[in-house]
Amino acid sequence: MNIDNLLLDTNIVVHVLQGNLALAKELEGKRLLISVVSRIELFSWPGEAEGRDEWLLQFLEECQLVELDRGIQNRAIELRKKYTLALADAVIAATALHLDVTLLTADRGFKKLESDLRVVIIQP
Repeated sequence: MNIDNLLLDTNIVVHVLQGNLALAKELEGKRLLISVVSRIELFSWPGEAEGRDEWLLQFLEECQLVELDRGIQNRAIELRKKYTLALADAVIAATALHLDVTLLTADRGFKKLESDLRVVIIQP
């Protein structure tokens, strides 16, 4: 993957957490961004896993956290109207659009946004 700036979808972080070493290697040396929405999703994931929160804190230290400003909110509204997306997906896609970066995801549902958004869909 020859892209330097990536907004990570929540599922990408989950795959790395679950031990996808090839994906983790691909992310090395890249500028990683993550939406505050993904942070909320990750820390509120159901169930207990020993060391998960500590691992997430350490991983997120390597990422730039993107807050939900008015520009992202407005783009999320537009995307939800146009594509009938779930709120979290609309905010994450809007964040990538607003920052003009590529969204990295394992969610094929983002394929329908390819005309508006630079998206790389992986199969982990």
